[in-house]
Amino acid sequence: MNCTTQVIHTIQAGDTLYSLAIKYGTTVTKLLDLNPGIEVYNLQIGTGLIICQPETPIFPKPPVGEIPTEKFRQLLAMILCWLAEQFGEEEARKIVKSLARDWDGTGNPC
Repeated sequence: MNCTTQVIHTIQAGDTLYSLAIKYGTTVTKLLDLNPGIEVYNLQIGTGLIICQPETPIFPKPPVGEIPTEKFRQLLAMILCWLAEQFGEEEARKIVKSLARDWDGTGNPC
């Protein structure tokens, strides 16, 4: 895999491959390709995870004011319901907490 920007992320409590993929603008598949020994459902806190950041993020941040507040709330609700259906409510809560932690000053998920 050709990677121009490679980072090592140290796994923290609440991290999931999905939340890290969003945070670094990559995919879970690419994270797994770069880290073949990683256990998807048993990430070990303190473990270094190789991440290749694309030049153009997969989930680009929309320009300010582009999404009306109500539409954003509806979209967010749909995403949260989808997360709960796909991963179960407990895992969905972990993902949301991880993203909220990123937004509260420890980093930016986009």
